[in-house]
Amino acid sequence: MFLLIWNFSDWKELNLILSKKLKYAGLIVLLLLVAGIVGHYFAMGYLYDFDVAADYRYNFINNKNVMNSLPVKVDKDHFILPKISDDWDTGLLRVDIKSSFFGKVFAPYIEVSCQGKQYNQYFEYGAKGTRYINISHLSHAASSRIALKGHHLSWDVQDSQFFLFKNPKIADKKILVIAPHPDDAEIAAFGLYSYKNSYVLTVTDGSTGAAKYEKYFYGTDKESSYGMVAKLRVIDSLTVPVMGGVAQQNCYNLAYFAETLKTMNSAPVVDVKNKYSGQLDNMPLRKLNIPSLPHDSRPNWQSLVSDLVYVLNVIKPDIIVTPHPLLDSNLDHQFSTHAVFEAMKKAKLSSDGKLYLYSNHYILGRSCQSGPQGSMTSLPPLFSDIKFSSIYSYEIPQNVLTEKTFALDAMHDLRPLPYRINISTAAFISNTFHALVDYLRNGTEFDLSYYRKALKANELFYVYPFMDAAEIGSAKMQSDRLQ
Repeated sequence: MFLLIWNFSDWKELNLILSKKLKYAGLIVLLLLVAGIVGHYFAMGYLYDFDVAADYRYNFINNKNVMNSLPVKVDKDHFILPKISDDWDTGLLRVDIKSSFFGKVFAPYIEVSCQGKQYNQYFEYGAKGTRYINISHLSHAASSRIALKGHHLSWDVQDSQFFLFKNPKIADKKILVIAPHPDDAEIAAFGLYSYKNSYVLTVTDGSTGAAKYEKYFYGTDKESSYGMVAKLRVIDSLTVPVMGGVAQQNCYNLAYFAETLKTMNSAPVVDVKNKYSGQLDNMPLRKLNIPSLPHDSRPNWQSLVSDLVYVLNVIKPDIIVTPHPLLDSNLDHQFSTHAVFEAMKKAKLSSDGKLYLYSNHYILGRSCQSGPQGSMTSLPPLFSDIKFSSIYSYEIPQNVLTEKTFALDAMHDLRPLPYRINISTAAFISNTFHALVDYLRNGTEFDLSYYRKALKANELFYVYPFMDAAEIGSAKMQSDRLQ
């Protein structure tokens, strides 16, 4: 009897202990849940400067010569591509989507397939509302069933619109790619410019971010450090396009100082020094060019525009590829394009030329190019009344995409620093920590490197006629900025 009583008392005590532990466990779970919610909130704020549940809003100019809009019905797992009589190269399907619970944790995407061709298009974590699925690279599948399979997202059966764009054939066009800094041309348009009648013009020497090189100059010689960065990057800009079949005499670098273009624009005839080294002479790096450039240039806005007029008149491009001044947040990118637009007014160019605008630093956040390497990219988030004449999605052949990978790796600013034999313990710990962070980011939207963001199955451009340059350039960037 005593044993039974003792066992009963012991059981009560055990229950009491277990209940306390369960309470603690419940509290820990609750704290972890709260931490997860808070962490997710800050993570979304880190990645996106917009509401991921908002409808994208695009204002396409209704020009039947370049764009057509067809009604389509989107079912749960497919839609029928309408029979289209005209040629088209870019197609965008508007669809309202909603992420599942897991779509807030794992990147949601749609698998698109037809006639043996398949690709994936990714969206933001927690994406909801109107989005555009890029169907461009199924243009051969006219009047066919396009299969759609959602992963961590779904959509209702809906009546929608299929937007078709017809752009000029680029094979026989003369293409000029404007890169504000070394590597911008490769990030945005390596596929487009490769193995065509192309020219690449880089505006600045890229002399930024030199702090990481200072240890190669014993940590004190900043002027040498910035000089090395500028020299390396100018040489990169003049040689890497050769990997894409561009003749070296078609590569220019004007060697204006990085991060000074806005200042130059504010006082067009005043010389502007290198922001970091104080250097005023940019001619030594200009001498690395194989094609000839004016010899009387100064580091000011007036000279920059004159240089661009000279190059435009020499090349006479049919297509100018340059950053979109309203969609790219980098000031050098914005003002490079403003300088190009100003030069276009003075140059003797064909009136039927086209602008292909891009954004390497998209205005609405760090991770607006969703998805891993090799996935399809489509229209990024937009909630503005900015007008678009046309959209062009260029499919990169697989062999060229491989070359683009190595072209990016050849750019010193994108690759890791050279290995040092004599490395301190502190540097080893720092390198190990950063390697761990990079590993955890790998394959997610938190990997913000261009090795993820730029190595997609396609390159996307906003297309306008040359005559629209003045209107785009005169837009009030601050008042028209995306909110």
